[in-house]
Amino acid sequence: MGRLSEGHHVARVAEEWAAVDALSNGRVGVSLASGWNRTDFVLGTVDFAARRDTLMSTVDTLRALWAGQEAAFPLEGDQHAVRTYPAPLQESIPLWLTAMSGPGTFLEAGRHGFNVLTAYLQQTPDQLTENIARYRQALSACGTGATGHVTLMVHACVADTEAEALRQVEEPLLRYQGQFLDLAGRPHDPGSGEEPLTEDERRELARYAVHKYANERGLVGDEATVTARLRQLAAVGVDEVACLVDFGLAPELVTRTLTRLAGCAKAPARPATPAGLSHGTAQA
Repeated sequence: MGRLSEGHHVARVAEEWAAVDALSNGRVGVSLASGWNRTDFVLGTVDFAARRDTLMSTVDTLRALWAGQEAAFPLEGDQHAVRTYPAPLQESIPLWLTAMSGPGTFLEAGRHGFNVLTAYLQQTPDQLTENIARYRQALSACGTGATGHVTLMVHACVADTEAEALRQVEEPLLRYQGQFLDLAGRPHDPGSGEEPLTEDERRELARYAVHKYANERGLVGDEATVTARLRQLAAVGVDEVACLVDFGLAPELVTRTLTRLAGCAKAPARPATPAGLSHGTAQA
């Protein structure tokens, strides 16, 4: 799954992912993301404050280019018609909208008929359930009959026992969360009245995040535990789980995890059909 966001020209996205679609026998999907880290916007010409409107204005152009139609772009003070190559295998491009927490983004996805790519990053399980319901309601109001598709990104590690899985993910997740805190951090403003986080506080925050993702909101455990969590996710409206396995696990453990996840997805549905699985790197 690719990402259309700041710094990505729509013609380049259409061309590059059409090539991947052809190479993958028509299995590409693209998630639209407006971006959240202000410094990323030095890579492009999009204004940070207008990023959401700018993103949505590119959707029709992306769809037209994917369908083999021409689109006009400014060049040397004039408008020039462009058609991208190669042609993709899929006639229409499968589009997701990345929605991390805000109810408005879930509603927008429903109103535009997009699929949804989401995560627990900034929402609780209860909030996820509520946001999925908002998405389905907005989609239903369009009157197209579409049911939509919700993909949830979660960290995954399946081992022989739950204790072994938790042990295997602890250190990699601590490093992963430490890097995320560095990325999400902002320069401290002395006039804000707030003290910057100390190193001890940062470590505690990272450990809390590890506990949350490993014990409560991830697919971490033995096959029985993971299968049960898949059923829980399916029951609240998740259609597919994008398994994040690239957070520092040993390569052999990644391979075993993917094999076991395939077995979990095929487990008998009791009481609800497990959400589908995809694996690899999903970008948000």
